[in-house]
Amino acid sequence: MLRMILRPLINKLVNKGVDVGIDQIARRRNGGQAAEELPDDQRARVRDTQRNARQMMRTARRFTRF
Repeated sequence: MLRMILRPLINKLVNKGVDVGIDQIARRRNGGQAAEELPDDQRARVRDTQRNARQMMRTARRFTRF
């Protein structure tokens, strides 16, 4: 019963941590510039890269749970 309650909370915390980490890595790769300071085409590429990285990390976590 306790696992049923704690598992979703832990998953949300881990997902939030991964999202923050991916955002920081993306900023470092752009020379420290935030996504708002980039041109439109670069901002779109950064957003797509961040989304893909988050999806890959979540998928990898699902496979390593068992």
